[in-house]
Amino acid sequence: MKKTILILFVVLTLLASFVTAKEQLEVNNLKYPPLSKLQIPDIDKITLDNGMKIYLLEDHALPLFHASVRINAGSYLEPADKIGLASICGTVMRTGGTKKWSGDEIDEMLEGIGGSVETGFDIISGNAYVNVLS
Repeated sequence: MKKTILILFVVLTLLASFVTAKEQLEVNNLKYPPLSKLQIPDIDKITLDNGMKIYLLEDHALPLFHASVRINAGSYLEPADKIGLASICGTVMRTGGTKKWSGDEIDEMLEGIGGSVETGFDIISGNAYVNVLS
């Protein structure tokens, strides 16, 4: 009988400490410092005559020029007999070169100025990125 009472006492003590610990974990009981003030930068928005939107944001923290373009296109527009066309198009737009320079020549020029240009298409959009040291 003494053993049963002792075990019961230990179990009740453990349960009481668990309830106290659980109450301390309540979200309303958490203490935290105030959040830092969020500073939203000024973004210039330009809408061209054709409806294309351009967003400009200057950030002088790094000596970089970065531009990205996203268009409404993608592999969902591919005909059933031409699966993979969007992916090939996205790759060749960048690596295929131009009338004046081959893809390798463009790569060499970009490397010389610390830049990169990437293009591609996914399922619902096409994109292009330019990164160059300013």
